[in-house]
Amino acid sequence: MGRKCLIVNIAVLVSLLFIGQALAAGMKTEDRSLNSEQISEMQKILDSQGYKVDDVNGVLNDSTREAIRQFQEAQGLVVTGMPNEETLRALAPDSKQQEFFGLSPEFSEPGGMQNQEQPGNMQKQEQNKQY
Repeated sequence: MGRKCLIVNIAVLVSLLFIGQALAAGMKTEDRSLNSEQISEMQKILDSQGYKVDDVNGVLNDSTREAIRQFQEAQGLVVTGMPNEETLRALAPDSKQQEFFGLSPEFSEPGGMQNQEQPGNMQKQEQNKQY
């Protein structure tokens, strides 16, 4: 009896460890509620990237879920078969597409600096100053 309890406790701790690692890695697994227009667009994107969708019809059906699973696996994402935020961001990398799917665009300026803070622009500003 004591040995079974110990084994069960170890199994629970190992499971919690894996869940904790997934959360720490920032894996987002929540599903997004998409309307039929958004699902159709997702189906078109999946199909254009070689993930077979039987019908582009705006319905989250079995073939669409299978295409999502294949895409998620190929991208190294958590495989759920559902269009979660992480999957949609990978499918639609540009900000206009992300907005279409109801995602707020992530900030990603080239170089990570605002216009005024860039060293070349500061030098130009200094040159343009009149003394």
